[in-house]
Amino acid sequence: LDAFSALYWGDCPYLSRAIRCGRHRRGEMGTVSFSRLQRLVSAYLDEEAALAQRQAVSMMRHVWTNYEERAFGKDELRPVSGIGRNNWGGIGQTLVDALDTLWLMDFKEEFDRAALWVEQSLSFSKDLNVNLFETSIRHLGGLLSAFALSRRSGLLDVAKDLGDRLIKAFPPPRTARSRDTS
Repeated sequence: LDAFSALYWGDCPYLSRAIRCGRHRRGEMGTVSFSRLQRLVSAYLDEEAALAQRQAVSMMRHVWTNYEERAFGKDELRPVSGIGRNNWGGIGQTLVDALDTLWLMDFKEEFDRAALWVEQSLSFSKDLNVNLFETSIRHLGGLLSAFALSRRSGLLDVAKDLGDRLIKAFPPPRTARSRDTS
């Protein structure tokens, strides 16, 4: 809010490079016109959005590089020890959950390496007790969204395999005939 207040009073927000503000003499206060205020606010918000985008990409690159180097294919990377762990049963929790983010952030090479691991190494042929909700939204959702974005058929094959396994958690639908006999 300080930035908007500064713009309103004709001053520059701190650290802004996108806005040229008029300098007032000491004691001279005044507001800018509404149309100028709109232009200044728009320029300031564009600058802030670009900065936030660069920061988000930088953070993702840092996090993903560490995950790839230290825990690729593992369920998680422990933040303090930097050790990869399979505390979800070794089903690549972090990797699968990050596929769509990698694609959307234009990390295509990283996405291709991760998708190749999913297609070649991820297996749900394990005797695991999984959280149905988490597995559905993170794994099944992650695989389906990655397929929808990239059109890699191998991702859809893995999603179908997982979906076929998860569907067993639901009772079969009751037909009209079975309701009449029970």
